Amino acid sequence: MKNSKNVILFLILVLVLMWNPLTAYLYYSAHEVYDSKILSFIFWLIPIVGIVAMVYVKRKDTVSPRVEGIVFNSAYVGILLGVLVLINFLIGVFTKPDTSNPDQVLKEEGLIFKPNSAAVYTTVEFNYRADINSLGLRNKEI
Repeated sequence: MKNSKNVILFLILVLVLMWNPLTAYLYYSAHEVYDSKILSFIFWLIPIVGIVAMVYVKRKDTVSPRVEGIVFNSAYVGILLGVLVLINFLIGVFTKPDTSNPDQVLKEEGLIFKPNSAAVYTTVEFNYRADINSLGLRNKEI
């Protein structure tokens, strides 16, 4: 039981190190999403809950298998999500957008179709024109 207790404490420690206000600042300070109250709440809540869980697990002589499983699974999922956020951050760091023309709003390629174009369908039964928005979708402009 002592060994599993140490594993749980280690996982909680890794979780707290991955999800804290300092990492939020490092990941998002250059973006407008950094001002999000929800994101700030998440990056403050997880370390607080993690520290409370560490104190709880440390003070108990034995932790029930049910609590052990819940804490282990929660820490594991949090670490996996933290790794995904880290990968997302690293992709953004190493693939900077082209800033040679900052006034350029339209991109040459859209999500599906060429932006701001039209697709005309003509058959024996009907004629249809589908306008493509600036994102490359057949939808109204967002």
